[in-house]
Amino acid sequence: MYTRNNVSTRQNDVLLFFRKLPFVCYKLPLVIPTVYLNIPFVINNKKNNGFTLIELVITLTIIGILLGVVAPNMSTFVLSNRLTTQGNEFIADINLARSEAIKQAGNVGICASSTGTSCTGSWQSGWIMFRDGDSSLTWTATTDSVLRTHESLSGNNTLSGPTTIVVFNTSGLLANSAAAGNFTLCNSQSGKSRVINIQATGRPSLSSGAC
Repeated sequence: MYTRNNVSTRQNDVLLFFRKLPFVCYKLPLVIPTVYLNIPFVINNKKNNGFTLIELVITLTIIGILLGVVAPNMSTFVLSNRLTTQGNEFIADINLARSEAIKQAGNVGICASSTGTSCTGSWQSGWIMFRDGDSSLTWTATTDSVLRTHESLSGNNTLSGPTTIVVFNTSGLLANSAAAGNFTLCNSQSGKSRVINIQATGRPSLSSGAC
């Protein structure tokens, strides 16, 4: 009787133990990870290359201020640079005509030319360098030849002088004495000028002045 009861009791214990087995897997661990509780943070690596309205207004304002300050100075710089360049070109052609007269042992001159083939018009229309083959101190279509041409002056610049023709002899001196004096290259917009002075010896010099 005791044995049966004992066995019976053990059987009940075994059955009771197996009833609890399904509930073992539901027990939580002592340390609970919190990673799964965090929401993933997505970083947007795309750059925004646009401007906001405030940035655009500020940029345009700065550009407007800079243009207001720089534009007048830039205009003055351009006019002054053009005046200097044209003055240097004129005096360079004078020096070249003088040296060619010495080298070729004959008269060489520069004269105002609007056509590029003969001595006509005013200095601002352009000029030519020619060899005075008949030593007439003027342009002669049948005997003279064009050595070099220069286009008309840009920027509304004007060039005036005692004569519209300058001729050098074989010694490099002025063959026509009337050409001695000042040739003024002027820009009325800036009120500045470049003065080319040709002496009787044929040597030119350059200086600045006012119109």
